[in-house]
Amino acid sequence: MFLRRLTLFNFKNYDEAEFSFSEGANAFTGQNGSGKTNILDAIHYLCLCKSYFNSGDALSIKHQQSFFSVNGTFELDGKNEEILVLVKNGQKKSIKRNQKEYSRLGEHIGLLPLVMEAPVDQELISGGSEERRKLMDSIICQYNHPYLDDLMAYNRVLQQRNALLKQTAKGALTDASLWQVWDEQLAVYGEKYILSGKNLWIIFTIISGILWLSHQ
Repeated sequence: MFLRRLTLFNFKNYDEAEFSFSEGANAFTGQNGSGKTNILDAIHYLCLCKSYFNSGDALSIKHQQSFFSVNGTFELDGKNEEILVLVKNGQKKSIKRNQKEYSRLGEHIGLLPLVMEAPVDQELISGGSEERRKLMDSIICQYNHPYLDDLMAYNRVLQQRNALLKQTAKGALTDASLWQVWDEQLAVYGEKYILSGKNLWIIFTIISGILWLSHQ
């Protein structure tokens, strides 16, 4: 698999740009702030449906514009795969594969495997375990869809339970039975999440060793 062509509209600092790539290694050169990293982030959008750096899609829209689009043509198993990411202010993000929109973004994860490294990733070495878990979850989810589904379900329940915590802290919640509901669901999805990833976390040990060696 490799990316043949990339087209950007209103993406970060780009009004409009098109790039062509060759098989093997490709390199970008340019002044600081010229947009080299933004090209990599656009590729990240095509593969994983989100920015590597920004938590919200609207932050990737060029200033004073209302939308952005990222279009890429990949060669995969001898066939062309055209992926389009379209984000408009106030609307749901659209991801299309060969002009057909996905009903669930999770269906796209794993089609175009990608691992990205950036200067901020020094936290993988010097920071806490949370960043390392995010990296491993990202890698495993790309080739194990049950793991991705269970992780998403677990995170949804966790968000609901955390919201309940906030309500309780503010004195807005008096029904203690709600705690049991969310605790039970958290246990169910947590077990599935752990079991679906069982035997896969050996990768964590391997990559941790690689990261440690690269830091020496």
